[in-house]
Amino acid sequence: MFNRFVTNLLSKLEEYDDIAIFVHVNPDFDAYASAFSLKRWIIDNFPESNVKLMIPEETFKEEEKFLFYANEVLPSKYELKNYLGIILDTSDTARVLTQLHTYCKELVIIDHHPKIKGLAQLEFIDPTYPAVSQILAEIFLYLEESEGYVFNADLAQYLYAGIITDTNNFMSLSMLPSTYNVLAKLVSRGLNRSVIHNSIFVKSFNFKTFTAEVIRRTHLTKNGLAYAVIDKKIIDRCEAWNFPHTVPILENISNVEVWTTLTYDASSGLWKCSIRSKELIINHVAKLYGGGGHKTMSAISFKKKKDFFQMLATMDEYMMDSGYANATLRDFKFNLRLFFYKRFNLYKKI
Repeated sequence: MFNRFVTNLLSKLEEYDDIAIFVHVNPDFDAYASAFSLKRWIIDNFPESNVKLMIPEETFKEEEKFLFYANEVLPSKYELKNYLGIILDTSDTARVLTQLHTYCKELVIIDHHPKIKGLAQLEFIDPTYPAVSQILAEIFLYLEESEGYVFNADLAQYLYAGIITDTNNFMSLSMLPSTYNVLAKLVSRGLNRSVIHNSIFVKSFNFKTFTAEVIRRTHLTKNGLAYAVIDKKIIDRCEAWNFPHTVPILENISNVEVWTTLTYDASSGLWKCSIRSKELIINHVAKLYGGGGHKTMSAISFKKKKDFFQMLATMDEYMMDSGYANATLRDFKFNLRLFFYKRFNLYKKI
């Protein structure tokens, strides 16, 4: 599968002069790392290619610009009719940033999320990978070693940043033995790990204050579900407008199997929910409420906060039926709204 995909990808890159690279809305470091590294690799190996990152300038947050920033004039709908579109790190084409991929002549998808539906002429989708950055790193390394393609050392910093963020600084159980091998090869190219780690993981005092606020508002159900709601007041008080994902704040709590946060996103007017679990499969619960993701990492966008509590009721019931009943022995911080939805069965059943 891998070798055949690489061969077909090379054929597409040789066929097209114009290439557009797409990522998902609200790009994370893996999306950025994949896009930036792939663009650079294509230019190094196909110098006649015109490669565009389909990422509007306003998408980049200040804390991301140390490594990822672009200010490109995006091609028009008319121009894209002659482009090869490559979609990275995106399982659902409805979540592609700009939505301009629909105008491309052909599409390629490279992803590590479970496949939803195939709309591309060429795909490499493997949910066993912890990050698309690892998939691309393996492609670049394979082509360098087997066919002499250029793998510029500058690409290593992008790919390394993508892998360490999507694996939560190597703490995720999604890490594969091959991930460590790829990381070793990237590090051997001379990247400055301390600069990358410090830029990503060293936090401001405001962020630490925000973390304390999140913990203070965290509830636990007796079935091992931890959850917190972060509204606009908290975000404004802690000046947390540009802080990254909040759900890692709740990880590694004893006897908690699933943890989730709901954060108000002022830019979209939606409530953004992130869900994680240690081992329990949860993406089908997220899908039930219009979201999706990996088996143990999922996300949902809600228009109304009450829908989050319906999801919590579904999740808590599912956890109880899955053998986690009384995992934490008791509820910590009783929540009347969650009790109401469970008591009167006002939630979706699995």
